Amino acid sequence: MALTTNKAVLDWIDEQVALTKPDKVVWIDGSEAQLEELRKEGMATGEMIKLNEEILPGCYYHRSAPNDVARVEDRTFICCKIGRGCRPHQQLDGPEGNVCKAHSAV
Repeated sequence: MALTTNKAVLDWIDEQVALTKPDKVVWIDGSEAQLEELRKEGMATGEMIKLNEEILPGCYYHRSAPNDVARVEDRTFICCKIGRGCRPHQQLDGPEGNVCKAHSAV
């Protein structure tokens, strides 16, 4: 189901589908229901892991593949809106709160 009636956008999407031949096209509507479905799918495939709800409520660890690991530590960042999720890493100011340099996987 398309979320727009803009012919230029729909034509562009049709062109991209013809070029890439995806199995399916998913329109992201921003709803909580769709977000929860995507999270469930990610956890079922092993791409996402729900983190400790007491320590990090509503947080997930996501990787592009279950065997994916950070390859360059100094280019790995944990971004959060509150500083407590950043400890004990070096804390840097970020536009949406804190951007913290991660020295190890969460």
